[in-house]
Amino acid sequence: MSRLTKFLENELDRIYDYLGMAKSNLIVISELCENRMGQITPILEKGEGEVVDYLNKELSLLEAKVDESRQIINDFKSYYYNLEKPFEINKGRK
Repeated sequence: MSRLTKFLENELDRIYDYLGMAKSNLIVISELCENRMGQITPILEKGEGEVVDYLNKELSLLEAKVDESRQIINDFKSYYYNLEKPFEINKGRK
């Protein structure tokens, strides 16, 4: 594997990890929105209810995009691994 491809793989791994952390944070936010922030405050101020309702609707879309992004990275790594395999087999025959 060349230095460039190893660098790209490492960067994609880092992005994958960041996306995992983002998903964890989204879970916390989603749970707070679902219970209408009851763990933080018993009463929402004017306008906060609308914000919570809006986020409650939109967070699942954001979570789906994070999952999709992580899947793209997994697909690329599988593709690259399968592409690299024949080169390594032929490399040993020389």
